[in-house]
Amino acid sequence: PHIKRLHLSEVIDDGADFRFKIVGEAVFPGLGYSLGGQLVREHPDPGIGLRFSMLMAATRERAAPVRGVALRLTQMKDHNYRIESLWLPFGTDGRVTQILGVSAFVPLN
Repeated sequence: PHIKRLHLSEVIDDGADFRFKIVGEAVFPGLGYSLGGQLVREHPDPGIGLRFSMLMAATRERAAPVRGVALRLTQMKDHNYRIESLWLPFGTDGRVTQILGVSAFVPLN
């Protein structure tokens, strides 16, 4: 069940940005289209773009797994979530070239 929550991104210009390569269908529920091939900073929700960029940058800089926690609060009570994520670095020779992430949505209700 978690495979649809996976996202794989490549590191661009030593971490200046990141490009979505594979995005599972449940990573951005309700978006209606895939972000595969787009830069993370171009995400239609600026808050998500910023959060993903910060978590990926930390993963690249540390070259170690990073855990993220965020709240998604909306005006609709049944759409509020705690989002937990895990970010794993991949590469060679100590250089991170790709980051694999998984996000899980936990309802707050």
